[in-house]
Amino acid sequence: MTVGRARLLWLLLPLTAVLCASGAGALEEYVPPEGGPPWMLGKVYLLATGEAPEARGAAAILWTQDGVHHRLQLYAKQLQPGAQYSVWLLRSAEDLNEPGVDERFRVPTGRVRLIADRDGVLAFATNLTFAVRDGFAAIVLRRDTEASRGGWSGGINVLCGLIADID
Repeated sequence: MTVGRARLLWLLLPLTAVLCASGAGALEEYVPPEGGPPWMLGKVYLLATGEAPEARGAAAILWTQDGVHHRLQLYAKQLQPGAQYSVWLLRSAEDLNEPGVDERFRVPTGRVRLIADRDGVLAFATNLTFAVRDGFAAIVLRRDTEASRGGWSGGINVLCGLIADID
């Protein structure tokens, strides 16, 4: 063995030990932290609005009892496979037919693109910085089109649920 290889081996040995030790910790079962306020849950059933009459879905609105944390989870089925979708929160159900809705009402997805799988199923969850049940009337799932590019104009409403009907 040459001096260069021996030096490289000497440097890699501690790195390998660190990686193995951190890998062992990653295999441990996740245990959520104890304490904290309890989570509340409300369900909104999403019904077809026209384009795909067989499509159905549900949205779970979660929040901590102290109102600090908020989460939205959505599940939809019988969508167009491979199509891209966006989730919107509307202030009133009448906004559903408006040509333009404020971009702030689009649920943020970060870098994640919402695309239905090959069976037409879409599942999505995100943390929110605001309370869905306060000030919003409806949750809408829209199929994005080339014209809409993820915005409201040009998109097609697929599913809608009224937040007032929260279960």
